[in-house]
Amino acid sequence: MNIITGYLLTVNIISFVLYGIDKYKAKRGKFRISEATLLTMAVIGGSIGAWTGMTRWNSERRRHACMGYPES
Repeated sequence: MNIITGYLLTVNIISFVLYGIDKYKAKRGKFRISEATLLTMAVIGGSIGAWTGMTRWNSERRRHACMGYPES
């Protein structure tokens, strides 16, 4: 496996998991992962994992439907 491919795969998996952990902590009222950490992971190559994590773990989609945005 190419080093760059391995790096990107690893960073994206970590980003996805971090978004899941953050959502888990948010539901239980625990100390959350900082937004700076989440965004940094996206910037250093984990943007696909971050986007997937946001869409998979984030329930704000329901709120946007109430504000006139289509629900995905």
